[in-house]
This record gives sequence, structure tokens and C-alpha cells, in this order.
Amino acid sequence: MPGQAIGPMSMQAAHDAQVKREEDMIHALMQTPITFCGKVVDEKGSPIAGAKATLYPADNDNTSGPGSKYERTSDGNGLFSITGIHGLGLAVDVSKEGYYQLHQSRGNFGYATGTGEMPPHRDSNNPAIFVLRKMGETEALIVAKKEVSLARDGTPGHMDFQTGNTGQGTGGDIQVAVWSTDTPGTRQRYDWRCEITVPGGGLIRRSEGFNFEAPADGYQSEETIDMPASTPNWSDLFNQEYFVQLPSGQYARIEFRLAAGGYNFFNITSYLNPTPGDRNLEYDPAKAIKAGHR
Repeated sequence: MPGQAIGPMSMQAAHDAQVKREEDMIHALMQTPITFCGKVVDEKGSPIAGAKATLYPADNDNTSGPGSKYERTSDGNGLFSITGIHGLGLAVDVSKEGYYQLHQSRGNFGYATGTGEMPPHRDSNNPAIFVLRKMGETEALIVAKKEVSLARDGTPGHMDFQTGNTGQGTGGDIQVAVWSTDTPGTRQRYDWRCEITVPGGGLIRRSEGFNFEAPADGYQSEETIDMPASTPNWSDLFNQEYFVQLPSGQYARIEFRLAAGGYNFFNITSYLNPTPGDRNLEYDPAKAIKAGHR
């Protein structure tokens, strides 16, 4: 009757009906047909044959398990394709041994309306382009990854790239000291300063991700990071990559991360070329020499 109140059971039935409609709609969208065409090229735009394309259609409306997975291999023109599958969209990841993956090596393509970051590519004359970067000539590098705790009073921590040994006080190939006024357990900003030193050698910032040749000159013996509490965009973290020149004539590159507050520490992953004077620091995991095992 008009104006009659809806009871609890009627409200539950209406809710259940709405949920069922939404589930049916999603299930129907999962049946959207997918035809996809892709092309793999190198950083110069030349096609790459034999690249592996892994394809993940969003075809599972049961969140308790993964959806399907398919693999294709690019042909002599760098092309690959798939058809006869269904889903909301398609995630694609492309790789090949001897190549670096880039941001352009993967993509998420929408097929159902309103899905995916990129439009579908159904036409072989207009394939989605995936880019891989060819590795150069790699070296057998000594690799070490360490975490070193730091005091707040400027007592340095150090690390040796050849052996991977770490410790407190002076020593090693690199020394890191922090002065910090933080009070553990509080969230207030504080002043801190860090000095990174290469005794008898030097370091220089590395900014381009695929630049693997250490510079011949331009190194400085230390770098200071000064972070007063008043600094705009203040942070208690510092991340930077460096090329390092050692007094032995050897070169290295490092991935450096500092946490200047609370449990003070720095992380380093180092890649050392054991041959004095050789500035090539391009790394192949298959050739890695573990620090201390040479």
C-alpha cells in the first residue's frame, strides 16, 4: 500500500537484489572479448625477436584466487598477439635476457568501459609498443649489501667494498657520520647533518640510471647533507646513488640510503670493479662476485 513502511526483511531483500545486480554486471563485463597486438622494440626503436610477453587478463571475479596467465614470444618483427580470451582488461609484461626492463616494458590495457590505464590495441597495424634496453658489455663486479647502525654524535660507521666488512669508527672504503638532535619516540622535526667520506678517494653523484661508466674526474672527498628542522620538504631519509673512486685506482658505484633519526643507520649496495683503472660498472647478476669471496 502507498506510504507503507519498508520492514527490515524488505530492506535486506532490496540490498541483496542490488548486490546480485552488481555481481551480474561485473560478471558480464568479465566476458568482454579481448584481442591484443603488441610490438617489442629496443631503445633505438629496432624490433626485438624472442622477447617473452606475459599477459594477465582481468577475468576472475572471485577475489580469492588469481586470474589467467598467458605467454607469447615476439616474432622477427617484434610482434606478438593474443585473441579469443575475455576479461575487463589485460596487463602485459615484456622481458628478454640481456635487456633491461623499463617503465615502457609493461602496460595495463582496458577493454571493458572505464577500465585500464591505456586503450585496447586490437589492430596489428597499430600495436602497443613495449621498450626494452639492451645491456652493454658487463663486468664481473664485487657486490655487497650491508646495513650499518650509526650513533647520533658523529661517530662514523664504515664499510669495505672488497670484503663487505663493516664497523664503527674510521676505516673501510666509505665512512658515514651523523649528528642528530632527535628525541626518540617523538614526531617533531629536528636538525641533522650527515658527512659521507671516501678516505684518500672521492665520490660523485650518479643521476642517470643507465650510465654505468664512472667519470674519470670531478670527484670530491666527501659530501655533506645538512637538514635543519626549518628546511622545506624536510625528511629524515636520504637516498642517492654515487660513483666512487678509491685510492687503489678501483672504481665502484653505490646505492646509498640513510635514516637519520630513531634507529640511525645507513644501507649500501656496492658494485666494485676489481680491476684498477677500469671504470665500467655495468652489472650482470650471473657474473657477480660476492664480497669477501674473491
